[in-house]
Amino acid sequence: MDEQLVERVRKNEEIMDQVFENVKVIKISKSAEELMDSARRYYEDAKYFASKGDYTSSLEAFAISWAYIDSGLKVGVFSVPAEISIYFTI
Repeated sequence: MDEQLVERVRKNEEIMDQVFENVKVIKISKSAEELMDSARRYYEDAKYFASKGDYTSSLEAFAISWAYIDSGLKVGVFSVPAEISIYFTI
């Protein structure tokens, strides 16, 4: 097993756990809710893949979830605290 890959997945999960504990939808709309739903589904998929030992799929799903959150932050429908915003391109 690639220990570097496992560590990257663990680190991504740790960060994304913090993100999902703190992210807020600040402009309620159907599109914002769909963005959040997609982000959450990929996040849950990533955790599932990791639990099954499929670390490559897990890392991919974390990256997609991350991108959905980043998109919502960019267009101003999500917010996160400053200490979490360092992980995004906002």
